[in-house]
Amino acid sequence: MAIDKRAGQPAQQSDLINVAQLTAQYYVLKPEAGNAEHAVKFGTSGHRGSAGR
Repeated sequence: MAIDKRAGQPAQQSDLINVAQLTAQYYVLKPEAGNAEHAVKFGTSGHRGSAGR
């Protein structure tokens, strides 16, 4: 993996998130259970070994 040219530099304004807005949306927005686009998919990224053992 290549090192980003901005590594070690302060974050730019465009990199930052609005924490207050994110917190508000956490309590307001709800996924629709019947909507496949809202489904959460769990993977095994970083999993070591076999799930079958």
